[in-house]
Amino acid sequence: MIGNKLRIKLFKSLLKKLRRLFFASTKRYICGDITHLLKVKSRIWIEHNDQIFLGLGRVRLLEQILLDGSINKASKSLNMSYKKAWKLVDSMNKVSEKPLVKTSSGGKGGGGTLVTSFGKQMVLYFRELETKSFEFFDAQSKQLNDWK
Repeated sequence: MIGNKLRIKLFKSLLKKLRRLFFASTKRYICGDITHLLKVKSRIWIEHNDQIFLGLGRVRLLEQILLDGSINKASKSLNMSYKKAWKLVDSMNKVSEKPLVKTSSGGKGGGGTLVTSFGKQMVLYFRELETKSFEFFDAQSKQLNDWK
């Protein structure tokens, strides 16, 4: 019984401290002491028929495949399992009307992976879209901070 009472008392004490910290920081925030830290952020991705087609992780994988010429090497470079990388490539190709990646099985010359011209176009488009969205959100952040 004494243990439970002590735990409850400690919990209430901690809760009071947290409330004080929260409301103190809220007052500073509202008063404008740290308003310059306000920043609008967002993540973007492209969907096709309600399925994820491209996002930042998939684009990074495509870029790494372009550099390494292999899903296996790209997955290692990104600290990603081969299985996950393969699933991402497979899902991009299934969702897309045109393949983004073509693979060839190993043999005498060894296998390899090629990002198609359509895949390259999609990477460039995504990076352009990302840059434009960052510029938009930076402008919104500036406008938000000008209100103080």
